[in-house]
Amino acid sequence: MDHEADVVVVGSGAAGLPASIIAKENGASVIMIEAIDDIGGHAAVCTGNIPLGGGTAAQKAAGIVDSPEILFKDLTDWSTLGSNGAAEYRFNDRDIVRAFADNNVMAYDFLVAHGLVWTKPVPDRGGMNPGG
Repeated sequence: MDHEADVVVVGSGAAGLPASIIAKENGASVIMIEAIDDIGGHAAVCTGNIPLGGGTAAQKAAGIVDSPEILFKDLTDWSTLGSNGAAEYRFNDRDIVRAFADNNVMAYDFLVAHGLVWTKPVPDRGGMNPGG
């Protein structure tokens, strides 16, 4: 089966979805490739949520205090340990995590403005420790 498009986006997570939308809004034909049966990519949580924090409107409405700084620390602070004494999940590339933390609210607002409907009306309060 042959397919052609101006843009091929690999992954339908917090980066792939906006990339696809921007390309389409600018007149490009788009093919999105995703490894699993649903959107979310590496940003997916078992409920299919895309964990975006850093102080989104939904977090504020739910009384969750978050900021890019809190999110950055959540994702890079290796001193936070799980019940087994090991660091739960932390990411080493601080520049990438910094960019992710600093752009979460903008990505969230962009997705909402483009019709994304969240599977849960209230954001998680840190089930896996990401910024709220």
